[in-house]
Amino acid sequence: MIETAAAHEAPPAPMRLWELENPSDRYTFEAPDEEVAALAILPIGHGLYGAHTVDAGPELRVPIIAFSIRTDADFTAWWRNRFGRAVDESRQERLADVAQALDSFLCGDVGDRRAFAAVAGDGWREKREDWHDAKRTSLADIGARAWGLAAKFREELSR
Repeated sequence: MIETAAAHEAPPAPMRLWELENPSDRYTFEAPDEEVAALAILPIGHGLYGAHTVDAGPELRVPIIAFSIRTDADFTAWWRNRFGRAVDESRQERLADVAQALDSFLCGDVGDRRAFAAVAGDGWREKREDWHDAKRTSLADIGARAWGLAAKFREELSR
């Protein structure tokens, strides 16, 4: 039997359901772990948003960085301590996962997400903007920012 490199790759981590912590509309998104969740929410909220898992597994949490970390050096040390590498290394290695997480942002709580999934079926992307426009009450358009960043990161990956 010939072994390939793919045979040695770890299976993809299961997606976890997260709720964004922010002062605006409620949002949920999917990410496999804290590192990807942190990489997804940092560019959206500039450290002012946190997140926590809301599914059946053990709770994971990404803290609101701006309230607990004051300097770039403190952030760099926190990231390395938490994830075992520099943030740039994390971003480079996990950018595809981050784009997928950002694409999964949906306005509403867990119940809203389930209701949308039941209605949308396979047409998630086609129907999410109408859902988003109907649910969003804030001028802070977190969903549109997340989807825009997902597109930007995918473009970056294709180069």
